[in-house]
Amino acid sequence: MSLLREYLYYGSYPAIVLEKEGNEKLRLLKSYFDSVIVRDFSTVKPDIASFFASYLVSNYTRPITINSAYNYMRGLGMKIGKETVIELFERARDVYFSFLVEEFEKSERKRKANPKKLYIIDTGYPTALGYKFSISSAMENAVYIELLRRGFKEVFYWKRKREVDFVIAKNFSPIALIQVIYASDKVEEREAEAIIEAKSELKV
Repeated sequence: MSLLREYLYYGSYPAIVLEKEGNEKLRLLKSYFDSVIVRDFSTVKPDIASFFASYLVSNYTRPITINSAYNYMRGLGMKIGKETVIELFERARDVYFSFLVEEFEKSERKRKANPKKLYIIDTGYPTALGYKFSISSAMENAVYIELLRRGFKEVFYWKRKREVDFVIAKNFSPIALIQVIYASDKVEEREAEAIIEAKSELKV
C-alpha cells in the first residue's frame, strides 16, 4: 500500500500512523470513534449519538440537508426532533468532528437552502466502520482538511451542470478554484471543463 493510500485509508492520528499492524490500526480507529460518541455527543442518548455520527461518516463528501439527516434518523425509529438534529450538526462542527460547506451563491437565502457538502475530520473513520473505501472521496476530504489547517475561512463548492469541489474566497470574492482528481484522463477532461465553466462565471 502506498504511503498516500495508507494515509487516506487509515487517517492521520499519530498513534495509528505509527502502528504497523492493520488490525490494531482498525481497533484504535474504532476506539477513537466510540470516544467521540461518549465525549462529544453526550447531550443525547448513546444510540442517537451513534447513529448520527455513523450517518456523518457514511455521507462524507456528499451533499446533504438537515431534512435528509432528520428523515434518516426518523426512518431508523429514532425519536428525535429537527431542532435536535440541527444542534447535533452544530455540536459536530464545534468539536471539529465534521464540517458543512455551502454552495457558492451570491444569495444568502440560496446558500442556506441548498444542500451542503459534508466533510469529516479524519478519513480513517469510514474504514473503522467498515464502509467501502473511495480514494477519490478520501482525497477530496483530505484537501478540505488541509484548507482548514492553512486557515482558509471562506470555502465553498460550486455546482451548475458540472461541479467544482472548492471555491476559495476572500470577503466573498472568489480567488481560487480547486478540483480534486484521482482518475483517468477522460474524467480529468470533464473535470477541467467544470473548472473552465466556473472560472468564466465567477471571474476568477
